[in-house]
Amino acid sequence: MREMKAQIATWPAPVALAWGLLLGGLALVTPAWAADEPPAEPAPAGEPQPAEATAPDATPTAPISHRDEGVPTAAPLVFEQHLQFRFRPELLLGGDLGGGASGVPEPLANTPRNGGGDANLLAYASIRLRYDAVLRPGPPWGIHLGLTALDNLVLGSSPASAEQRQNRDIFGLYPDAGSGRGADLRTAEERQAYASSRRGSLQRFRDALRVRYLYGSWRILEFLDFAGGRMPDSFGLGIMRNAGDCTDCDYGTYVDGMRLGASLKGFRLEGSWEFTAVGATTDLPGLPGQPTNLGRADDVQTFTLRLVSAPYDAAAREARRRRLDIDRRVAIDWGLFSSFTSQSLSSSEIDPGALDPDCPILAETASGQVAVSHDCWRLIPRDAFFWRPSVWVKSLWHPDDATELRLELEVGAMIGSVGNLQRSPELGDTGKDFRGFGGAMELEWATPRYRLGLDLGFATGDNQRYLGVIDGQNIVVADDLAYPNSANTNVSENNIVSSYWFHRDYRLDLILFRQVIGGVTNAVYVKPWVSWTLLDSGDTRLTTRLDVLYAAAARPSGTPGRGRHYGVEIDGSLGIEMPAGFGLDLSAGLLLPMSALDDRDTGASPSTAFALRGLLTWRY
Repeated sequence: MREMKAQIATWPAPVALAWGLLLGGLALVTPAWAADEPPAEPAPAGEPQPAEATAPDATPTAPISHRDEGVPTAAPLVFEQHLQFRFRPELLLGGDLGGGASGVPEPLANTPRNGGGDANLLAYASIRLRYDAVLRPGPPWGIHLGLTALDNLVLGSSPASAEQRQNRDIFGLYPDAGSGRGADLRTAEERQAYASSRRGSLQRFRDALRVRYLYGSWRILEFLDFAGGRMPDSFGLGIMRNAGDCTDCDYGTYVDGMRLGASLKGFRLEGSWEFTAVGATTDLPGLPGQPTNLGRADDVQTFTLRLVSAPYDAAAREARRRRLDIDRRVAIDWGLFSSFTSQSLSSSEIDPGALDPDCPILAETASGQVAVSHDCWRLIPRDAFFWRPSVWVKSLWHPDDATELRLELEVGAMIGSVGNLQRSPELGDTGKDFRGFGGAMELEWATPRYRLGLDLGFATGDNQRYLGVIDGQNIVVADDLAYPNSANTNVSENNIVSSYWFHRDYRLDLILFRQVIGGVTNAVYVKPWVSWTLLDSGDTRLTTRLDVLYAAAARPSGTPGRGRHYGVEIDGSLGIEMPAGFGLDLSAGLLLPMSALDDRDTGASPSTAFALRGLLTWRY
């Protein structure tokens, strides 16, 4: 333990403080036999030995045995850790686009229930800490852990007064707390409650600490490795699978499964078996022990295969450096990816309105998965199959020591079918075919002082009511009885779903795709940008950037206003990188929306929107 304490002394102050408190607590509860200190030396020969302190009538005890006898205690342990802190204040003016169509909600003061109004400002701040660690008990093995504290928590959203109200007003501040109603005196408490799903705060559906991933890895041979657990995944530019590891990312792709990979002569081949959804289990709140999967008939399984050509080891990276910087030749990386997802039966489609009174819903998870008793589960045909291929190419060229030219491209597709999407077989054929395509290209020319870029992309879309990200969907009706209604023709008449959706962590702007639409879909876009360094003193760097985005609809009939043009957005940023991993960035954006964002029902034209975003980060 002395060696561990010496190692902690070299860590940054916040990390050292946290581990110091942990080790201090362990020292208080560690019994004498487990102490790290060496045993007392015996007295020199010829001197009386100290008498052993024995309680009167003490009964000798048997040696303490351990279940882990034989487990090595002095393994060559290597511990790697990374921290990422983010504080992000945001301001959005006119995000609901006035009378236009937007995924941004209007301020509550404008809603009919509150008498209407002309408020158009949303302002808030969030905070997050990500902790990533790798524990290596030996060269071939690794245990990987990713934690997130207060993930995207809106500051001030879990007041202690709300917790007291939920817990029947323990301080008597509310006139009618027993019925859950009364005056909302949140100013009576000037503190925040724990943001935990097991407490009565406003964040009861969002845990304060989340495990993003946890998996083990094993290098079987020099070129062969295995990993299993909950793992982050990414491919290419990240339009389909994106690990979400950037400081401004909010989502990420995490998969449960097992992966086998081989790296040889500059190539990487991987195959995986992913447990996308296991369906019904015995898991219930408060149930002790290990829950059980109730059969594989309702499981959603995904098999993936990828082949990538890129420098994965030190020798390949050195060869890449020589090719670029000495031979002045173009270097090309590429990758092929395919995932195959299937499900025969479904047990997750529980219709609360059609439940038998003897089969109530016992619990519901944060993801919407419900639980009923064993005899109440009903399997319905699903017959689903999806193929998601993707191709990625990256080209690098260093014409001189100070210039780099990068061209990167990813093209993907979603092709498949679902035989039955609704619950009731009486509705007849409710299946759909899926044929969506999308792609993105990034071109960048970089020098030590300036960077110029051009981003291009497209994603196919439906010709129905919704774009399908945050405004709604054209795939299934929640209530089977409403399926034939004329109000749901966007689902019942949509036999071929032709939308393709980019991963939401593929960032392009501040307003249009990020907030108004929610992601890139049913769109064709072009975005030139320029960045230049204003100051570079070695340990401090000041940069600025300007982006101009134009976006049009790939299928105008599938936009809210049935128009061709989404609009033009102009974004600017000023950022500073400081020593010790600190960074500060201030961004502003102006969206000029066009006819594709007209209101679908009233035809009202959208209004201009403005966004201001700060980003304070620290990485270690």
